[in-house]
This record gives sequence, structure tokens and C-alpha cells, in this order.
Amino acid sequence: MNDLALGAIVVLIAAMPASLLLLLVLDMIRGRSAVARRWVLTGLAVLAVPALGWLGRAVWGWAGAAHLEPLCAAYATPEFRGQASAGTRSIVLSAEGADPPPWAGALLRPPAALDFVEWPLPDGKVLRLEPTGRRELDGPLRSAYALEVRRVPHHRNRWFSVELERFRLIERSVGASFAEGDELRLQASTRRWHCGIVSGRNVTGPPGDAGPGIARFLGRALYGPVGKRETIGSVDGSQT
Repeated sequence: MNDLALGAIVVLIAAMPASLLLLLVLDMIRGRSAVARRWVLTGLAVLAVPALGWLGRAVWGWAGAAHLEPLCAAYATPEFRGQASAGTRSIVLSAEGADPPPWAGALLRPPAALDFVEWPLPDGKVLRLEPTGRRELDGPLRSAYALEVRRVPHHRNRWFSVELERFRLIERSVGASFAEGDELRLQASTRRWHCGIVSGRNVTGPPGDAGPGIARFLGRALYGPVGKRETIGSVDGSQT
């Protein structure tokens, strides 16, 4: 759908309730004196400007949710093409930024429950995140798999801006990806909508903690539909 057609639809949807309200008010003031009608119509005209602005932004935000729905169907379901080798207990984390993202610690808890997460530093050292804390090591990267995270612009037009945050689990020895998932973020006027492996179904407002969703995705990729570690521990790590 091109920008002009989408804009026409938004205008029509916004105009219908406003037109019905105007007809109702005009019917109510019919029969009053000319001076009274003039004052009422002037007041309505003054109030209509901010009201139409608010209504237009509300419809714009609603259109953003409708626009996101087919994108969620196409991108928000993760794809698993295989399973990691038995005994996989660590990954290398590759993401934008100088430091590991704040959700990296969630990968050390069920359902991912890794022993450690490695983060390569610019000076050649390795930052290792462990349940007991973080430390720098001189040794090489030990993990056979890497979780690659990058932000990809999907499309942008006059009405919407859509970005994908793409998560790919890669076998480092051959560079092959065997699990991939996305988190979509859509901006429509002042409304923000998102869906994917972090958010689940499309919701509005700022995204919540990304850790649990990414840990579920990684646990499914590493351990199968029912994580082998998740079966021996609850979400908070207590043994069952």
C-alpha cells in the first residue's frame, strides 16, 4: 500500500465520527436564534481544531497497529533449523555497543542457563560473564556458538518507521546460522508498537525487560522444545 492510499484511508476513518458528531450538534441547535447559532458554530469551529488533531493522531496510532499485524505474522515467529550439540554450555555474544547488553545476564539463568557468556574486547581479551560475576581473561574464545544481535531498518515512509532487532545463533566453525528470531519495533506518530521474541504479541508502550524472551529463544535453540536444564530447575533457578 503506497503512502497516498494509506493517508486517504486514515483521513476517511478520522472524518466519519467527526461528521456524525457535527450533524448531531447541528440538529440540536436547529430552531435557535441566528445569533445563538452563530456563537455555537464559532465555538464548535474553535474546538474542532484540537479535537481533529487528537483524533488524527489516535487513528494514526491505530493504523500503526494494523500495519504491524502482517509484519508480526511474517517476522515475529522464530525459526529453528537445527539444534546445538549436546553439552553446549556457553556462547559468544556479538552485539552493537562497547559493553554487553543489559539482558546478557539473563542468559545465565533458566531456560538458557549457560555456564558463561563470552564477550570479545577491543584489546584482544575476553570478558566472561558468569553467575558469580564478570572477569577478563587473556585466553581465546572457547564457545562453539555465537549469538549475533544487530538492528536492521526494515522500512520507513511518511507514516511509519519499522526496525528489526535480529537474533541469530551461529555455529562459529562454519559460520552457519541454525536459529533466527526477530523483535519488531514500529513508530506511528507518538505511538510505539512492538512484537517478536522479546514482546510476544504486538503491544504498545516501551518494551519491557528483554532478558526472559531472549533466554527462551536461546534455550529452545540449544536444548530443544523443552530445555534440558529447564526441566531440572524452575524459572528462578530453584531445584525441583
